[in-house]
Amino acid sequence: MTRALYFALLILFTLGCFRPAAADIRHGLDQRPSNTTCLAPALALANPNVEAVVAFPNFKFNHPISLDQPSDNPDRWFVAQRGGVIRTFTNDPNLAPRVALNISSYLDATDQVGFRDSQEWGITSIALHPQFSKNGYMYVAYNYRRTPTSPITSVVSRFTAGASKTTFDPGTDKVLLTIEQTAALHHIGQLQFGLDGYLYISSGDGSLVLPDTRTMRAQDPFDLHGKILRIDVDHGDPYAVPADNPYASGTLGAPEVYALGFRNPWRFSIDRKTGEIWEGDVGQDTREEINHVVKGGNYGWPIYEGSVCRQKSCNPAGLTPPTYEFVTRENGAAVIGGAVYRGSDIPALDGVYIFGAVFSASIAGLDPASSYGRIEVATVPRSLSPSSFGQDARGEIYIINGQTGNKIFKLVPKSGTTATAAASSPVASRLSQTGCVNPDNPQEFAAGVIPYDVNMLLWSDGADKTRGMALPNSGTIGVNADGDYDFPARTVLIKMFSFAGRPHETRLFMRHPNGEWRGYTYEWRADLSDADLLTDGKTKTIANGAGGTVNWTYPSPAQCLECHNEAAGFSLGLETAQLNRDFVYPSTGRSSNQIATLDHIGMYSTTMPPFAELPALASRYLTSTSMIRRARSYLHANCALCHRPDGLAQTTIDFRYSTATDAMNICDAAPIAGNLGVADAKLLAPGDPAHSIIPLRMRRLNTYRMPPIGTGVVDSFILRTALTPWINRADVCAAAVDTDGDGVPNNADNCIRTFNPDQADDDRDGYGNACDGDLNNDLKTDAADLSMLTAALGKRRNDPGFIYRADLNHDLIIDAADRAILQGMMGKAPGPSALRP
Repeated sequence: MTRALYFALLILFTLGCFRPAAADIRHGLDQRPSNTTCLAPALALANPNVEAVVAFPNFKFNHPISLDQPSDNPDRWFVAQRGGVIRTFTNDPNLAPRVALNISSYLDATDQVGFRDSQEWGITSIALHPQFSKNGYMYVAYNYRRTPTSPITSVVSRFTAGASKTTFDPGTDKVLLTIEQTAALHHIGQLQFGLDGYLYISSGDGSLVLPDTRTMRAQDPFDLHGKILRIDVDHGDPYAVPADNPYASGTLGAPEVYALGFRNPWRFSIDRKTGEIWEGDVGQDTREEINHVVKGGNYGWPIYEGSVCRQKSCNPAGLTPPTYEFVTRENGAAVIGGAVYRGSDIPALDGVYIFGAVFSASIAGLDPASSYGRIEVATVPRSLSPSSFGQDARGEIYIINGQTGNKIFKLVPKSGTTATAAASSPVASRLSQTGCVNPDNPQEFAAGVIPYDVNMLLWSDGADKTRGMALPNSGTIGVNADGDYDFPARTVLIKMFSFAGRPHETRLFMRHPNGEWRGYTYEWRADLSDADLLTDGKTKTIANGAGGTVNWTYPSPAQCLECHNEAAGFSLGLETAQLNRDFVYPSTGRSSNQIATLDHIGMYSTTMPPFAELPALASRYLTSTSMIRRARSYLHANCALCHRPDGLAQTTIDFRYSTATDAMNICDAAPIAGNLGVADAKLLAPGDPAHSIIPLRMRRLNTYRMPPIGTGVVDSFILRTALTPWINRADVCAAAVDTDGDGVPNNADNCIRTFNPDQADDDRDGYGNACDGDLNNDLKTDAADLSMLTAALGKRRNDPGFIYRADLNHDLIIDAADRAILQGMMGKAPGPSALRP
């Protein structure tokens, strides 16, 4: 073979291998678009010399919440888990943790009634006595009900270790302090011994949210709510009161009170060098506080929230303002108090108070060298979402992620210098420069972006949304067992918001090369020439395209992670049940099922099942489908992002579409976060929307509103057409019956005896395609219907003459398989269907 012939054949072979795929008009796209521009960049570290690493990579914990070490034994650890088990281990990674104490049986009464009544349910803190090696005392704070009908009670107990100082007999329990609660929020949080040897205890105000009058207990010196307490556990029975406590005599206040005026002092710490107390006070909806706590100090709640007056007028006399405050949700949803660094591994942090916030990627500090100005200590994955901090015997700092991640991290010096930090390619300050849109017309996606739509939208005050996904060319989508999608690093998800065709915001949700998800908000300019990156959240009044206005919230990066959280899989809306629907692809003008199209162009890591065999949420606007499916689909899309197992909402409500209503823990369940002034209210009162908290919260526009962020307009349409009629049904909480096993209960199924999880109903007559051979809608399947189907044989989706409802198996082509299905229905009426009597 000559060289010329060889290369000619090679060229022909190469062209044959890489020629574009033949058009298949059944699908919306012919091939996967190349994406070289819309890619998440690498992140730079806030402090390239400090990082958070997993402290105990060989060990697994179940909702860890507190840790401690004996002051004279840095090799021994005790870690408390919320559910009642305290585990102990050494620094030897080959020796697995063992149970030191198990008081889970104390907490069982709460579980038996199907919900956890305290936001701070279970163990919240442990503290080893300064002389633990001698006396073996460990102090445990927990919140529980003694019986299902008992009041919520906050408890501080002492347990005594055996001779080995590694295990505790539950029978040694000595209760020191109890506080009865009348609300679900803000109970006992932290325990810590001071340099004075006294035990300090943080106690929340035990209220819901303003205007709950119980918040005023924080200002009542005779009430233990909303306080830092101090007791002497070495004298008295069960304790003594330090003689220099502000109200030690009991005549002007409760003897145990050390400081007052706190809302939810979830975490505080005592400087191991100076004995100073630093506390993080969780705000309601305005400010998060860091307070330098002194004996007898009054920190203002509920008169002030941070520096914000919460009453008609405020007199600051006698009140101590916070040392540092930040706007709620701009730097995280709730402050998590940390500790003053006194370790030796990171000398530059000596004396710096370290703290964090839920949903924040920033571990921050207050530096005494700059009058306690804020510094950025380290950037960590937002999914870490700290729930607590701790210190070891040497003063090193640990971050506990006990809400979703179940891991414990440690702040350590990063090896090398700043040159070892990840290379930074910052997110563009203008939308047109991101590579995700057409730079000449930023309202259009870039060529590498695949548009998509969802079945049930997340309510955003009536705004229209245009959505797109951009994956790296080598990346594919993984599908989890629950149908959630797992996207590769460098993925960018895009959502543009508009009213009447006029965009006002575009959000980019990026998975950066380190695997971390972050959200970025762009605000459109008035002339629509471009959109600019916002570094913080803001609220702005904009026209809604219908002659009115809305107060639109542009979310901060921290707020993005409140909804796009780890438990919900981060990428909301991108899941099988949401994408299982038709979509018209602008680049081809063809309509097709999105899952089939994405599978056709190779976007999934594995071949997808036929979309007719996959679940689908109901459409918001398609009232011809079941109100039950629409109501539950709405709850899935708008509420289940937090209300699900291991979700961020501290309840056991499970609003996922796959969960049967009677298993959602809402039926006839008493609300734990207030009844909105409705006597005998339930989360869902069957047949009684007026006494059901779910729709009542959806109608609120104040701090009682659900969802709590991202919306300020009541979704009247879904309340009127789905939620309220659903709750009104006599069978709303009845045990689910699913005759055909397709995941759709009989009372909502449009084909009760035929497996059809997608519930497709192309002619919208209330009978699903899978059990409806009545193509001409005369309520019988006969020769006329067979004739219609036969005339369309061979027609593919998007062919002229394609009859949607004749594609009985929903495989995008009308063929012999559809004819066989119809012939099996001959002489029969369609259905049966729950939607047609």
